[in-house]
Amino acid sequence: MGRTTSEQRFNMLLVTTAFAGLGLLLAVIGLYGVVSYAVTQRTCDIGVRLALGATDGGVSRMVVRHRLKPAIAGAILGLVAAALSTGLGRSMRSIIHSALDNAAPIVDSPISHLWEHRLLFGVTYSASRQPIP
Repeated sequence: MGRTTSEQRFNMLLVTTAFAGLGLLLAVIGLYGVVSYAVTQRTCDIGVRLALGATDGGVSRMVVRHRLKPAIAGAILGLVAAALSTGLGRSMRSIIHSALDNAAPIVDSPISHLWEHRLLFGVTYSASRQPIP
């Protein structure tokens, strides 16, 4: 019986990890698409600024700063939501402890949240720095 329980836990962890990875991949693709589209929409504005004498670096910093502000706000809201859900998960785990004995372990590590945010900031930064067609 112990072997089947460990196999079930492993399979559940494998499925959960696959869905989490798929969700993160979809978030990265969607974020890159939205940010690059927003930057592309500002092509005329950027051209006017460059024509009036703005430097390439100044315009690039302006675009990146403008795109990172919503990303920072989203990261703060995401970390607050993760902290709240972690607390809720711990309280629910204590209430229904026997039901969760057979479930896959729940990963609620702050380190994993920080790496996810770092990845999403990197995607936002690279989409903001793309060459404008």
